[in-house]
Amino acid sequence: MAESRKTLYWLFAYVLLVIAAFYFRESLGRLNDVISIITPAITVYFGYKAYKFFGSKSLQGKSILLITICMGLFLFGDFYWILHDKEVISIADLLWLLGYPFFIVGIYLGVIIIDPDFFKQRKNMLVTGLLLIVAAMYLKFFPLSWNSEAGFLENLVTYGYVIADVMLLFFTLLVVYVSYLIRSGKYFKFWVAVGIGNILFLVADSLYAINYATYISGDFVDMIWILGYIAYAIGFIILVDNASNAIETANSLIKTKLKRK
Repeated sequence: MAESRKTLYWLFAYVLLVIAAFYFRESLGRLNDVISIITPAITVYFGYKAYKFFGSKSLQGKSILLITICMGLFLFGDFYWILHDKEVISIADLLWLLGYPFFIVGIYLGVIIIDPDFFKQRKNMLVTGLLLIVAAMYLKFFPLSWNSEAGFLENLVTYGYVIADVMLLFFTLLVVYVSYLIRSGKYFKFWVAVGIGNILFLVADSLYAINYATYISGDFVDMIWILGYIAYAIGFIILVDNASNAIETANSLIKTKLKRK
């Protein structure tokens, strides 16, 4: 517990550094680019640690692995994008879009871990349907419309992000709902952190989609993406910490029972 708390303090200090870097971005050169690489790398690191803790044989380990793979693809996408002077359409977009399916399946497994029969229950099916409708309403504000002035590939990528964001919104709402159901469980804080990360990414993607023509590296939207990565990293740390505490508590109870016998 003390170690994880110390790690969270360091992350909080890092967040303050990030905010300061973006505030003074005009005088700090390419420091923001460095932050854009370091931050997802931090998330991947803590995701990998969480995966190692749970192991590849557990469903929780597989869920964490899939989410970490997504973060890794985002990291490579960010690195490629910066390396190639932030091209509007590039391989980076392919890497970012490839990450979404891993992320979504990881969340799906997380829901199954919490409640194996979640999608079979009539009430939950109704809630899932309502969440899908709410997510689909996102298209009301970001409709799929072909831009005749843009190229085919640019339009295709734009479609990809709109669809991915709709799915992300749906799973964000689903995670929030499941988190509410298990608010006293050991997974609650983890999924809340994931939900916050999803919302931050959704906001950042939406702002970028609206202002991509005037976007400049170091804009406020970059900081929102960075904070989204931090939210995921905090979730990984809290998940391992809660699981460790649960194991220690269970072992203590077993030892107490053995002593009584």
